[in-house]
Amino acid sequence: MKRLLIGAASLLLAGSVLAHGNTTAEEKSDSMKTALVAGEVSKRDVATKSLTIALPSGDFQVLKVSSDAKIMRDGNLIGFADLKEGESVRASFDPQTNVVLSVDVIAKTVAPPVRELGGMPQTGGPSKAPAPILKK
Repeated sequence: MKRLLIGAASLLLAGSVLAHGNTTAEEKSDSMKTALVAGEVSKRDVATKSLTIALPSGDFQVLKVSSDAKIMRDGNLIGFADLKEGESVRASFDPQTNVVLSVDVIAKTVAPPVRELGGMPQTGGPSKAPAPILKK
């Protein structure tokens, strides 16, 4: 009888721990939902701490930037005021509140410089073509 009571109590305790654990996981997953948007900074309002991003579709996404949002450029943490209109960005935000969690400034790719070699425009490094054979 004693074993039966201990077993029942153990099952009851284990069930309540599992139920509590599942509820917590669900609450965390609901609060951790994020959306991602990429485009160009169309407007940055320092007074209201809002950021308007022009999307490739032609639409605009207006986001609120909290003081604890991480804003990165070239691997360095920058301030909201350092964002410039026209910069390409990728922003992670809470879709329910439109509050920014992080912003990454996307570096624009630059074509390699064009060099003139023997009157012929060349790009990049040395040619992989074999050197011409010169006859005397």
